[in-house]
Amino acid sequence: MRKIRKKRLFQLEPIKNEHKEYIPEPYDFCCYSELPKVLVKNDDLKYIVRHFDELCKRNYDDLCIILNYLRQNTYRIKDKAFLDKLKNSLIYNHMIYERLCVDEDDVDRLRFIIEEAAQKEGVDFFELREFSRGSYSTVYRLGNKVVKFGKRRVTGIVDNSRILIPDQMIRIGGNVIEINDYVKDVRSATIEEVYKVYKELREQGIVWMDPWFSNLGRLDSRVIESQKEKAKNRGNLPFIIGNRKFKYRELKYNDYVIVDLDHFVDEDDKKTIKWLESEVLDEFRIEARKDFEHRYRLEKKKAIE
Repeated sequence: MRKIRKKRLFQLEPIKNEHKEYIPEPYDFCCYSELPKVLVKNDDLKYIVRHFDELCKRNYDDLCIILNYLRQNTYRIKDKAFLDKLKNSLIYNHMIYERLCVDEDDVDRLRFIIEEAAQKEGVDFFELREFSRGSYSTVYRLGNKVVKFGKRRVTGIVDNSRILIPDQMIRIGGNVIEINDYVKDVRSATIEEVYKVYKELREQGIVWMDPWFSNLGRLDSRVIESQKEKAKNRGNLPFIIGNRKFKYRELKYNDYVIVDLDHFVDEDDKKTIKWLESEVLDEFRIEARKDFEHRYRLEKKKAIE
């Protein structure tokens, strides 16, 4: 009986020896769609590293399997050049997925910024984990810091104690990267507490366009100390915008601070307010802000009378 030859379902670029003879690969007959899972199950780190460039060309879900495996096994990889390549791949395929207005130099710059932040935190670069994903940016956790990257509106923040001072805020390509203190959000806040923060900012000429529970956090002692240190140097930070009505307020434990820095507008900037309402913010958030603004104006009117 004639022997039936198996059909090759998957094959990477053939590896050849010095005599240019084909050397069979252990996964030549593996189903293409199952390859990443099989590689991880077999704990075949050597094969994955050797074929990393080819594996990176797969679809996003398959690539995530490979990247997550490598992230967990970096301690076994001694090749520094490969680790740098892996860091760049994690940045490009995770941080910039669907936000691709960057070039190769931008990826290198992002890696150096995150490496520096990790070093200051005393953590490994590969501890970077996606924390949340919004419409325009993605948030990552790195030790006690958060790293935000995406198509953000701001490249500067208002000088106000309710608004977190970032470690860095840099425009890269068409995106902004921000590194800041991690503050746990507080969805248990009441409408009245959110309004008090809105009113305090409003009295200083700032319109908070996105006042909602998920954008508030409570200060702990670690964040207070970090923010105080950065406040001492606020005059030298290029992204700090001076405010004509700013009054410094001593930070206290459990104080509310705003963790999303993208939606503050000067009260005289009618054009930006209108643009945010018509193009960016959803109807629910717009109505919440309008309710707060209506209440603020009524209270202000009564105070004048």
